[in-house]
Amino acid sequence: MQDVIQRPELAYLVVLAGVIALPASSLRRHCSLAASAFAIGTAALPAGPHPVTAGFLLIAILGALACGFRAGPRGAPLGLGGAVATWASRGFLASTGWGSSLVGAVAVAASAAPLLWLRGLLPTMPAPRLRSIRPMTVGILALFLSPMLLAPHLSLVFLGAAGASWAVWLTAPTGERARWPVIPALVTIVLLAGYLFMATVAGPEGLAMSGLADLPFSPAAETPLAAALLIASWLSSGLWPLHRWGSAPLLAPVAALLLVRVGLVASPAGMEHWRALAAPLAMLGIWHAAAARWAPGLSVGAAWLALTTGGASGIAAAAWLLPSALALEFVGPEAEGERWPRRWGRDLALFYAGWGGFLALRAGLHGEVVYSVLSAAGAAIGISGGPRQAMTPSEPRSTLPSA
Repeated sequence: MQDVIQRPELAYLVVLAGVIALPASSLRRHCSLAASAFAIGTAALPAGPHPVTAGFLLIAILGALACGFRAGPRGAPLGLGGAVATWASRGFLASTGWGSSLVGAVAVAASAAPLLWLRGLLPTMPAPRLRSIRPMTVGILALFLSPMLLAPHLSLVFLGAAGASWAVWLTAPTGERARWPVIPALVTIVLLAGYLFMATVAGPEGLAMSGLADLPFSPAAETPLAAALLIASWLSSGLWPLHRWGSAPLLAPVAALLLVRVGLVASPAGMEHWRALAAPLAMLGIWHAAAARWAPGLSVGAAWLALTTGGASGIAAAAWLLPSALALEFVGPEAEGERWPRRWGRDLALFYAGWGGFLALRAGLHGEVVYSVLSAAGAAIGISGGPRQAMTPSEPRSTLPSA
């Protein structure tokens, strides 16, 4: 079974590379559905034979082979991926039953059909995007991220998170930032309250990072602590409904480090308690990013979902997704006549994001199966739609941005 589980992952990577290599067209968008079906089916393989899992794999195989045929010579990777998946999944499909696999495929297609129809009726919303990423902003942000990653005391970690939030707001061009520092102020207040609460509970033991997991936090204490950390993390994520208030690619590492260094260590039971609320919130953020064809937002949303639902196993996914989000924000959307370094850089970032998205889905399936699958399906259906109507941000505004 382990051999069967591993090789479809290789097929997914081959198909993903084949989809990315195709020129921008409706064919590439449709082929992305086959890659998404590979991701969902392959991520669910460890759960054992199931008709729906087999249905996803069967749809992915047929879709990859069809897309490879339609794309001609440039579709060779898609055809190769479909062939590898056919060979790798033959044992799984046989153990599930070919009849059950076909029924599962029909059920998946029947469920996706009305969503694909609805997608065509909904207007395409503009994606929030920075006009420029200033080197000064990145440099200052790195200075604040360093203590979050390496500091030996919790006070420095929280100071780094609050400082990074203020730094991104202060250094943003006037036309790209909110008039009032709502997000930095809220992050500072929540982290200050969380620190005072933790210091009270810890008492003379202190808040050294090395001893954070051994502090005497009861389940009753972990619940409000995890709530504060999740609120501060979501405020820093830049996802819906906060997408007009902050920069998701720049501040997403802050959101992730708050959970990785503090939440998952000091309050694992509290994180588990709030997972049922965090997962649908992340799902809505992913759906919004998909509807806006906002690739950096999709990467950040998938990373946040993996950390809140997959726990420690989601850290690897976030490590792939967050750098991809910043790279995709930096290179921007596709444009006519762009130079090959930018085009290849975008393709590489998309490949990294695609693999990170698979890891996030696999991590999420260990905790919240329904929300993880709905997030993946919503992202696939969104990005398989037509191009965005607005490829550039709206005009500069000096008032508070709307949700």
